[in-house]
Amino acid sequence: MSKSKSKARRLLRSIFKIKILQKTLWKNIPMECDFVEIYKQYVDLANSDSIELNNFPVNYDVPRLSNGGTISIELFVYSQMLDDFRVGIPNSINEFGNLIFKLLVWRDVFKTIDLIDHKYVVLSEFINPIATQALCYPYALKSRIEYAIAHLSNQANWFRSDITIKDDLPKDRKINTVIVNKYAAHWECFEDLKIALSKTNIQFDIETKDYRNKYTHRYSLPIEIGLGESILRHPIEKIENESKEDTVKANYQIGSNPPLTLDQICSSLIDEYSRFLNVYSQFKCLTLEQITFIKTYKRE
Repeated sequence: MSKSKSKARRLLRSIFKIKILQKTLWKNIPMECDFVEIYKQYVDLANSDSIELNNFPVNYDVPRLSNGGTISIELFVYSQMLDDFRVGIPNSINEFGNLIFKLLVWRDVFKTIDLIDHKYVVLSEFINPIATQALCYPYALKSRIEYAIAHLSNQANWFRSDITIKDDLPKDRKINTVIVNKYAAHWECFEDLKIALSKTNIQFDIETKDYRNKYTHRYSLPIEIGLGESILRHPIEKIENESKEDTVKANYQIGSNPPLTLDQICSSLIDEYSRFLNVYSQFKCLTLEQITFIKTYKRE
């Protein structure tokens, strides 16, 4: 048998196994669960005026350094970076808002479903993918904004005569809050922006039971149906014993925690969205300050 025929047969066997697996996964789903009708209910509700997210979508009104005219080579890098970020950041905020809006609609649709089997199917097929992305999104959004602040400030700092500058911004993967604070510290508007950024993720993580971190690194709580975290270990202190070895004491929490509810998730997401609206406002203030300063730059 030729190698090509053998490879083709292995591929066909793999496809056959996948089809069998798909049938196994789906055979217990109640067929009376009308996906089309449920999704139609979602679309009708989304197109109505009963679901609304305040200040969504955000405007694309971050100021520009140049409005289409020619610019000097000294200004080129900052200008191009700003053009990327002035679109990328509101795009990201609007993507976050869109996820919240979808989840608000599905929350209300979910409340109309009676049978537990149907609830489970709708959660698995429609709600969980959106909820998971929305719950993980604030962390990504904060990182994107910090990335923009670091790069814009690094470029804008070159136009200042009151500080000594060298192009030593770390690689992108190493940009974090400490790096952002270092490179943006010389700009007056950054103080309010730093405060606004510091308020994101903290309360949200508490309210959502640290969902993003657990989903990424451990096991997160389920949504609406199920229990999780039957036993948790809480280290409480480190002590030094008689043999001079460090010993960690710990408490153990026994008993499953209830799932996150859609009402709880949506409420926390809306509050976090409002915090990022404030961050966006302060970000625009920072860019305007930097642009105004750069426009006064005179080449020596």
